[in-house]
Amino acid sequence: MAFELCSPKLIDDVLGDVFDQPRAKAGFQKVRDRFYVRSRIQRINDVIEFFRDKLNLNFVWGLSLDFVPHITNGVENIRWHRTPKSAHKDLSYSGFGRVPALGWSIEATGGKDELKRSALLTRSEMLPKALKFFESVKTFLDLEAVFQEKQRPNEWGWTFDMCPQSSLAFSFYLAKSGQEGKARELMSKWTARNSTAYREETIARVSQLFEEAVRSPYALP
Repeated sequence: MAFELCSPKLIDDVLGDVFDQPRAKAGFQKVRDRFYVRSRIQRINDVIEFFRDKLNLNFVWGLSLDFVPHITNGVENIRWHRTPKSAHKDLSYSGFGRVPALGWSIEATGGKDELKRSALLTRSEMLPKALKFFESVKTFLDLEAVFQEKQRPNEWGWTFDMCPQSSLAFSFYLAKSGQEGKARELMSKWTARNSTAYREETIARVSQLFEEAVRSPYALP
């Protein structure tokens, strides 16, 4: 196959042609280029993203939790993602693996026809996987099983502890669901692992927000 790098405009046009109808039917709104959000459950936003990885696009999905802060790169600002426009994936999934799932990446280096063919494959193979995952999360309490599944090492041997945002999110989830003991145990481990990765004042601020979460658990049915 000849190398023909697709322009950003062509990529966006093809993504629109292939995905606009099914993503709109599913209730996803475009909040920025190649990033779509659906507000379905209180405190949780569903996210679908076409993430540019070097030359191609990876189809990625996940959950943005409005009760979890995230630390920005570089200057280490601490931000909330409480609206669709500010959504930030706390839990993220893709079809990448030792044996990648069919359609996990959209080819953008083979010209328009290959781009369209690849996008259609992703729509038929990966979009249903994402929607099935979202369907498995119907309430706030369903998140616990999702986090527990994430704690299992993946096929590369990567552990949950190697995902700072997801492990931080689990600590806050446990705090907001009233499981203070478990929350403190996980947060203590998170702080110990990341004490040299972030500035002292960043860790202190995250710890302060965690304490506020512990003191204000949600009233759950």
